[in-house]
Amino acid sequence: MAVINKLRLEQYLRLNYNVLFSGRHGVGKTMVIKDVFESAGLRWKYFSASTLDPWVDFVGVPKVIDKDGKTYLDLIRPKFIQDDEIDAIFFDELNRAPDKVLNAIMELIQFKSINGHHLKNLKVIWAAINPEDDDDTYSVNHLDPAHVDRFHVKIDVPFDVDKDYFTAKYPSIGQTFIDWWKAIPANVQILVSPRRLDYAADAFVNDCRLEDFLPTETNVSKLRMMLKSLPFHEQISEVNSAPEAEIFLKNINNATKLLEMVKVKDALAIDFFVKYAATMPKELVEPFIDYVQAQKAGLDIVSSIEELIDLLPNTEGTAGTAALINNIDFKILYKNGGSLYNDLMALNKQKKNLIHKLSNRCCDVMLRCHGPTLERIFWGIEGKSANKQTNFHELVLLLSRVDQSLFSHAQRSTINKKLYQKKIVDAMNLL
Repeated sequence: MAVINKLRLEQYLRLNYNVLFSGRHGVGKTMVIKDVFESAGLRWKYFSASTLDPWVDFVGVPKVIDKDGKTYLDLIRPKFIQDDEIDAIFFDELNRAPDKVLNAIMELIQFKSINGHHLKNLKVIWAAINPEDDDDTYSVNHLDPAHVDRFHVKIDVPFDVDKDYFTAKYPSIGQTFIDWWKAIPANVQILVSPRRLDYAADAFVNDCRLEDFLPTETNVSKLRMMLKSLPFHEQISEVNSAPEAEIFLKNINNATKLLEMVKVKDALAIDFFVKYAATMPKELVEPFIDYVQAQKAGLDIVSSIEELIDLLPNTEGTAGTAALINNIDFKILYKNGGSLYNDLMALNKQKKNLIHKLSNRCCDVMLRCHGPTLERIFWGIEGKSANKQTNFHELVLLLSRVDQSLFSHAQRSTINKKLYQKKIVDAMNLL
């Protein structure tokens, strides 16, 4: 189902407004229109515009009539037009229709008539198109302003998954598929339309091979890992205290599984580790610390400023990414007198462009993430009331100390105001 306000569509239907839907393939345009029409109990007709014939499907075909000694031509019209038996028409892929079809239906869209033959019961005509762009992504025809202007309403359908539809259809796995899809880089996400994600979820339910339904670029193995973790999610959700967590992790299978999930940035697993690691015996926690330190030494979390920049939360600020950045105290990573502050000072002297990139990325996070996400990023899973600054929080303060010019006056003012208004901080002077 497309991510559109259905109540709004029902209102447009009651007002007899023609609606033009524009959106990428697979976002659910056809499904939502079908649902609105059928929920209203309408008699409606579907047309794939690219295959229409203007004469056979609308205007009618000529036939010789002999009557009273006279011969003349008349039109045999399609039954739905001749008998006036429909309330609504839906033209799918309207901008793939031949020009003759577009010309034939212009009158129909505006006046609800064909060659002057008025359809008294026809209330609305809705249509769907793929958008035009400079890259010619879709092989579509240009709809001139006269065509578009015959629609009262034009709706741009977002390229997004309808969470309500998806989790209702797949109650046990739907959210996992959505989480995986939203974590895919934007340039790869385009390869997996919401419709294709639906195909993949259905395939999984029917025990089919996911790789046959999803592009290889999308990291299907991570999706498999997330799906395998679902029963484990239920187990760790039932752990409610540090003693229970200790008992749980003494089972080597549980500890191994939790570590695997932390490595793929599973939010629930990371939350578990953040919440209980400090209270558990060292021998149970060491594998996790070793993993983070291994990343530091050779690749993943904060092994370099470039990777720190890449791992900062995106515009949605996913819980897993935020937690993974914040789950280890910097003191563990900087032993023997080292510190992040010293590293940033050196970076500011040696690689100005890189430290500016880092500070700008931090600005993006603070300016674009919503309030609840910001609280998580600044104060961790326990929230502001715990008064424990996260790594990100410390990083922002250190950047401000290292060089005041890393944040412009406008950035400082906007960020300070937002963080104060969202109650992330108690005063408008963080930066």
